[in-house]
Amino acid sequence: MPHRTSLLELVKRRFEDRNPVDTIADWVMEPATTRLLGSREPNVLGVDGFDDEHLFVVRCLLEGLSREEAKEALGREYYSGQEGDLDGEYEALFNSLQSSILLSSLLFDSRMPSIM
Repeated sequence: MPHRTSLLELVKRRFEDRNPVDTIADWVMEPATTRLLGSREPNVLGVDGFDDEHLFVVRCLLEGLSREEAKEALGREYYSGQEGDLDGEYEALFNSLQSSILLSSLLFDSRMPSIM
């Protein structure tokens, strides 16, 4: 994923004393909590209901985990011990991140199979 790798390297060079994933995750939170006046979008990212689970997945993908690995990590972190089929919830979360123009090219490899 050249976009992700290049961005991480750039951030690491610019902010040598900070973890680049932490830095980018902090940056993602600002547009996630900002809404443009007059816009129909829920926030600047265009991700409805952006929350800690979304940010967790963003961090996983920035760290280089595959979509499946991120899904497994999300399950362990947020859904451990819960019964039922959570695939629908996972898919909705991934779809919302992938539909964000600002996040999709950074987080999702164009070679990944389409989830839509």
